[in-house]
Amino acid sequence: MRRKITFGILISLLFISIIIFVIYRYYPLMQTAKANRSMDIAGIRLLMPLDEVLLKMGGEGEYIYGMGGFGHEFKNEKIKVFFSNDPESRAYNRVSSIEIENPEHHVFDMKPGDSKDKAVSTLNKLNFEEKESNYYEKGDLFIVLTFEKDTVKKIKIGFLDRLLKDRVY
Repeated sequence: MRRKITFGILISLLFISIIIFVIYRYYPLMQTAKANRSMDIAGIRLLMPLDEVLLKMGGEGEYIYGMGGFGHEFKNEKIKVFFSNDPESRAYNRVSSIEIENPEHHVFDMKPGDSKDKAVSTLNKLNFEEKESNYYEKGDLFIVLTFEKDTVKKIKIGFLDRLLKDRVY
């Protein structure tokens, strides 16, 4: 009887450990998928592969050099798309962040041209926490708002790769 109880406890602990590991490993990806469903940026999504972005946008746009990554600016759509070039990143050669200035695009129902109050209220309702001035985080996502007077000029949404948090480029 005692062996059955011990065996049952061990199986339960193993099962709980597996669940915790899966949640820890895949929660950032689930969170990113949820964000992708809440934005419309010319069909571009966070963690989308580079070649898909270039195909969707009909070309490379203007190349942007960076440290730890690179980007492409598509001036006709007023979009900048940034990629990680760190092979240890979950976002390696995938979209790590997107910056928009075009009011035809939106992120969580916020778009350039909205009032500052509306944008901040939206982020508060979604439980984003302001970490610095105009920089918000929730889990593994970040949003940076750029204002011109009391109007949103730019919105940048990105994926925080916690695996690389201590990396210096």
